Amino acid sequence: MDYVKDYNSINLPNRNSKLQEILNRLGNELEAIRFVSKQAWQSITERFLVKILEQQEIRIAQESISEHIRAKELLENRENTNSQSNQQPKPDQT
Repeated sequence: MDYVKDYNSINLPNRNSKLQEILNRLGNELEAIRFVSKQAWQSITERFLVKILEQQEIRIAQESISEHIRAKELLENRENTNSQSNQQPKPDQT
């Protein structure tokens, strides 16, 4: 810096100048807006594009579905057996 004779003649802005505070605040607000808009966009895509997070998925194994059908069939068979036994005539108790 040979072209500057005196270093005191250089006017550098203060570290905590008003402009710096405004720019910091603006940067923080923009970062907050970016975060909120990202969260809002994810919410919209989940709702309208049926994007479900893996943690929220309810997965049912194929075996359990088959077990449900098997249990239903067993219940129907028992009901049929009970209804048939109720329809048989009882011997007289004379």
